[in-house]
Amino acid sequence: MVTNRCLPGLGYNKFCPLDQGLVSNDYLCHEPVTGKWTAEEIPDQHGRTAVVTGANSGLGRIVARELARHGARVIVASRDNAKGAEAARAITAAFPSSTVEAERLDLADLSSIRAFVDRIL
Repeated sequence: MVTNRCLPGLGYNKFCPLDQGLVSNDYLCHEPVTGKWTAEEIPDQHGRTAVVTGANSGLGRIVARELARHGARVIVASRDNAKGAEAARAITAAFPSSTVEAERLDLADLSSIRAFVDRIL
């Protein structure tokens, strides 16, 4: 089912989430950004797989951690296998019931992308 409903607080976006995970690129959200959003508001992610690039540090690591905390299977995709594996171990240590894997992925190398896709699919 597709609706023209914006999620609260998304602000003026060209992309507006719709029901069933669909995104419309021609619908503008007209609700101004108000209040603060927290990671506590992330819905249950069980049954979903998230590939997070840059998850070995910074914002990517926070995104990977929060998705894992909410039940997603998280694939930490990074150029440096050792850093990716360390990030995956740290997230798993923080949330033992989570499923976090580290995979090598260099987005500047098409052969690396192909190999990554072959491994995860």
